[in-house]
Amino acid sequence: MTPETQHLLTVLRSVIRVLGYTYSDIAGKLGVGSGYLSRLFAGKIELKVDHVVSIAKAIGLEPEEILQLAWPQPKNPPSLGAARYRELVAGSEPARRPASWAAEPPPAEGDVEAAVAKALQRLLAPAAPPRAASVTTEEDVEKIVERMLRKFFGNLAQVKAE
Repeated sequence: MTPETQHLLTVLRSVIRVLGYTYSDIAGKLGVGSGYLSRLFAGKIELKVDHVVSIAKAIGLEPEEILQLAWPQPKNPPSLGAARYRELVAGSEPARRPASWAAEPPPAEGDVEAAVAKALQRLLAPAAPPRAASVTTEEDVEKIVERMLRKFFGNLAQVKAE
C-alpha cells in the first residue's frame, strides 16, 4: 500500500470516528458486512475510488471533501504534469502558489483525528470576528475544514428533517 493510500485511509477513519459512526453503521448504509470495512481499513482489500465515494456519501460528505481533508493545500510547486495540464488548458503559465503553501508531509493518524476534532470544536464555538487578510496559515486551513464540516452538518440536518 502506498503512503498516499494509507494517509487517505487514515483520514477516512478519523472522519468516521469524529462524526460518531461505526463500521457497522456505514456497512449497513452500503449494504456490505461490517467485516468488509474492517478488511478495507486494514489494507487487506485494495482501496478504490468507488470505496472513497461510497463511504463519503454514507457519512454525509462529498468525495471531494474527503480529498480536501486529506490534502488541504495544493502542492507547491505543482508537479510537472499538473503544471503542463494547466498550461494547456489555460493557454498560459499556471499561477504561482504562495510560498506558505509549501508541501508538508501528511500528519500522523492521531494528528489527523486531532485536527478534525479541533475543527469540530471551533464549529461549535461562537464565531470570532473576521481577521484581516494575510498569508495562508494553519489556522486558515482549519477554517476551510470547519466550513466543510458546517456544510456537512447542514446537509445532515436536512437529511434528518426529511
